Amino acid sequence: MNLKQINPTGRLRQTSGGRKTFGFPGVAFSFALLLVLASCETAVEFTGQETAPLLVLESVARPGEPLQASLTASRFFLSQTDTFAVVPGAEVSLYVGGQFRETLAETAPGIYTSAFVPSQGQSLALEISADGFESVSAETSVSDVPADFRWEDSSSLVLPLWEDSGTLLMASDSTWSDVEYRSVDYEMQMVEFSCTFAFGDIPATEFYCLEVLQQADDSTWNASADLSSARLLAGSAYEDLDVYEGRVLFADEFFRDGTARVQLDFDLMETAFYENGERLPDTDGQRISVRVRLLGVSESYYYWQKTLAAFNGEFARGVFSEPVQVYSNIQGGIGIFGGVHQGAEYEFTLTTPWYNPDSRYGREVLLEEDVWY
Repeated sequence: MNLKQINPTGRLRQTSGGRKTFGFPGVAFSFALLLVLASCETAVEFTGQETAPLLVLESVARPGEPLQASLTASRFFLSQTDTFAVVPGAEVSLYVGGQFRETLAETAPGIYTSAFVPSQGQSLALEISADGFESVSAETSVSDVPADFRWEDSSSLVLPLWEDSGTLLMASDSTWSDVEYRSVDYEMQMVEFSCTFAFGDIPATEFYCLEVLQQADDSTWNASADLSSARLLAGSAYEDLDVYEGRVLFADEFFRDGTARVQLDFDLMETAFYENGERLPDTDGQRISVRVRLLGVSESYYYWQKTLAAFNGEFARGVFSEPVQVYSNIQGGIGIFGGVHQGAEYEFTLTTPWYNPDSRYGREVLLEEDVWY
């Protein structure tokens, strides 16, 4: 690493690496240029028409649970606020199988809850009116879910990544108040776990979702961060599936002989440390607890989640990519009214070969060229 010194003369100078750099005059010129460009900015006044807010409905029906609907007002795209105003005092009417069932009670500002509890296979509809908004309506159904969801197969593949030497920092607790420095050799590898689940298709349901959760350090269950990919298997062929926030959505059009087989891949990294040729007990392996749930979902929920995933990945595809319109099935407003039915659930543990539960809390490797003395 070459340490650069400032040239007090401000002239063009040559560094030991052969590159040319500028001193103070170049910096001063750049600063002056920025001032000139900044002074050329012109405020452009918006002369279009501000659209009136629409009623936004968000509701997902689940068997065995009272129906809950959230009502807010849409926000103008040039608005300076980053919150959505709740809509209290609305009249929310629930219809089951085309027949009026009840008016939902407002249990919190903008939150409306039914006494009725939906069951699988039922068709539901909502009609909503609120002061200052156009009346809205929406329909959905509560899907059935296969009863034969099962764990079929699992495998693991170890992929060596690299070996190197560096300085190992180890701490006895999360505060990193007591740090130990040790010169070590280390190697890293990725362990790819593949788990296959299967179930039989049922005629009443066209759309499915696997919800994959992972237990965090505080014992809560969140969307799996280590789920790397998923595919729908059909004999020797397969169809890659999108993964979004721990959800894998797919339709039954790719099923073979009425059976679905879905492979989930988890990528876990681990590191082993060596000192004088002997592996230290403070390895950096992983053990994660995973839950996989099979959901039967309505058509509206399926397309809402698919377009939501595409919308949130829009920036990654490039600023000039086609804009994504998030799916909505609300007549007269925007939002989603969908149905979800959870079936069987599997919970299992994935453990990498170098995992050691007695390893000390904090470990971080610094390569020699990154260590400052």
